[in-house]
Amino acid sequence: MSKTFWALVAKYIMTFVLAWLTFGMMLDNPLGTIGMVALLATVANYFVGDSLIYPAFGNIIAAIGDGLLAAAIFYLAAFVTPNFTVDVQSLVLYGVLVLLGEYFFHRYFAASEEVEP
Repeated sequence: MSKTFWALVAKYIMTFVLAWLTFGMMLDNPLGTIGMVALLATVANYFVGDSLIYPAFGNIIAAIGDGLLAAAIFYLAAFVTPNFTVDVQSLVLYGVLVLLGEYFFHRYFAASEEVEP
């Protein structure tokens, strides 16, 4: 399997764990819903943040965009998913945690010549 695939798996695991900590542990949301929305956030962050924003604007702007996009996806999920709730504190915490995680993910991304955007 390619290094890009494993990088995406690591990105999903990071996104899922951070979402579980903020939306599962803090707000007692269903784990399955968190997993599905985390997958959506991972895919969106890969295509928007890693493929478009990162090459054009660099790591910090891409990490900020990834944090905002991931928080926005979970915010929208609360509107369309029954029994899934968010609050301002969990969204801000999640966005900041994703921002930090993506910053370090992008550093790995840039250092590895085998991982493609």
